[in-house]
Amino acid sequence: MKRFIFLSVALVAIFAFTSCEQKTSIIGKWQLVAREYYLNGTMYQDEDFTEENLFWKFKEDGTVDIYSNNEFNGTGTYTFDGKILVIAGDEDSETWEVIELTSKTLKWIFPGAESANAVHWIFKKVK
Repeated sequence: MKRFIFLSVALVAIFAFTSCEQKTSIIGKWQLVAREYYLNGTMYQDEDFTEENLFWKFKEDGTVDIYSNNEFNGTGTYTFDGKILVIAGDEDSETWEVIELTSKTLKWIFPGAESANAVHWIFKKVK
């Protein structure tokens, strides 16, 4: 009987642990790797950006640092509500719609994009 209770408790604990949804965070360093274009609703991949070495580093304090070819290129602030990302610099700000965020991938829509002809920026998490 004790063994049955122990196994039952163990199974409940395993189920509870595996069913918990983890919220993915934008915090970290993201490398721009590609752009996807949608033309008349058909998607094709445009350029491979991995050689460009463009990085966005989102910090917990609400700042973002941008690097080009591993050199510091500027800083700004950001807000992110789980779907809308606003990045503000010294002179202007941009609003992006995040369409995918996993532990390894970040995709956002380029500002002003039409749904059938949208440009999607694709990042991979590096740290």
